[in-house]
Amino acid sequence: MLKNNCFHSEIVDLSFLNNNLSDDIELYTEMISVFLTESKGKVTTLKKASNEEDFTLIKEVAHFLKSSFTIMGLKSKNLLVEIEELSSQSKNIKRIRSLINSVIDNYQESIIEYERMLSCFQKNNN
Repeated sequence: MLKNNCFHSEIVDLSFLNNNLSDDIELYTEMISVFLTESKGKVTTLKKASNEEDFTLIKEVAHFLKSSFTIMGLKSKNLLVEIEELSSQSKNIKRIRSLINSVIDNYQESIIEYERMLSCFQKNNN
């Protein structure tokens, strides 16, 4: 587990990162930076797909985000599983949109948290 005081959170679950990154601060920051960059477009695509009722795209993006969010410790896995299931049946767009809004809320909290961590790390290394 990383001993750096920047990498702690009550918003995201850091267990996967702590267990798999061997206390490598550079790798932590790289993973977080990639997540911040890559996830933004996917979340935007998910929202757009729900507005367009594109069930196939909703399912694809939810599947991608499920693994990414799990690795990064976001508490949205069950929501994304349900989005995937409903979109594969091409039904209940209102429920899907509600779930997506919850995922986005969780995502936005995590972004703030990860940006805080990166900022803390940068301050401590300057």
